[in-house]
Amino acid sequence: AYEALQNALKKDPDCATVIAMLASLDGNIYMLDRAGSADALIRMIELSRRAIELDPNNQLVCLIHAWTYFVLNDRDRFFSEIERTLALNPNSPLRLGACGFFMALYGDWDRGKLLLDRAMSNSIGYPRWYHGATTALHYRKKEYNNAYQEALQYDVPGLFWGPMLILACLGQLKTKDRLSENLE
Repeated sequence: AYEALQNALKKDPDCATVIAMLASLDGNIYMLDRAGSADALIRMIELSRRAIELDPNNQLVCLIHAWTYFVLNDRDRFFSEIERTLALNPNSPLRLGACGFFMALYGDWDRGKLLLDRAMSNSIGYPRWYHGATTALHYRKKEYNNAYQEALQYDVPGLFWGPMLILACLGQLKTKDRLSENLE
């Protein structure tokens, strides 16, 4: 995907969407602590800024720009940019859910959950990683059965988050039988 986006950028060097998508991939490289993660963070910042300068009214560009501030732990700028993102199209289930996901994880649990619920109820094909935030919401409230049910719906193949969320919930529920089933 990274190579395909770089090739697309060569064909259209001012395409803000492609630039923002590259920033997003670099953000994931950084967040997952992959090889070259320090350079990936620098690229993410530079690409995100360039994309927002080119197309400040593109909701995907704004979302990725907001996410950059999430990664940098710049709360005020994150919430400012996420509000701008939402204002561009408050009815896009995909963007609405992503905004809700990050808002919840940044501490605005109630509003984030409302946005996530709206996104999930209005789209049968929503990304299953939305359940990571709803799992965390229930977990922090010590609602471990609800958290477990949410964790079961989290599905991102190849990443450790799904199994980790399930095991954390089962550990709190102290259910050794279900715990051993999930370890196999």
